[in-house]
Amino acid sequence: MQNFLIAYRERKKEVLGQVRGKAVLVGYPDVYGDYPINLFDLTRRSIPEIQANAVNTLIEGDYLTPVPVWARGALWFILMSITIAIIVKRRVSQGIAWSVVEFAAIPIAAYGLFRFGWILSCAQLILVFIVALLAGISWRNARSAQRLRVTSHSSYDPRISRRFPA
Repeated sequence: MQNFLIAYRERKKEVLGQVRGKAVLVGYPDVYGDYPINLFDLTRRSIPEIQANAVNTLIEGDYLTPVPVWARGALWFILMSITIAIIVKRRVSQGIAWSVVEFAAIPIAAYGLFRFGWILSCAQLILVFIVALLAGISWRNARSAQRLRVTSHSSYDPRISRRFPA
């Protein structure tokens, strides 16, 4: 197989002429054998398709690659920003609904990147989502506790009660 790839890259006509216009299957001949393709027998039909895709990937060099570090960092930042904005700026019921929508969009985004030839782990995105969700909830709780302290002390301090009448 490696010799064929080298010959393909060097454009050697004698080697390429042997396989031009033919389907090349790699493997043991007694396992695959010669058989006609039957559209209704999906178990036997998948073997040549997988072999053809594997050979095409080797020839074209179109491998799956991990997402570059800069793109991964940008995706994490965008995901965290959206999650925190949803939790902080929306009411609780809307925050929960939009968080569920965002959580469902994570595997869709990873699949979209996969279709472009990039691999990104859904586990990384879900971990970033959970961290941002906890940070947003913590900030929201701290902010509401701060408002509660200001409201409860406003009646005792005459300077605050003049600014914020009850």
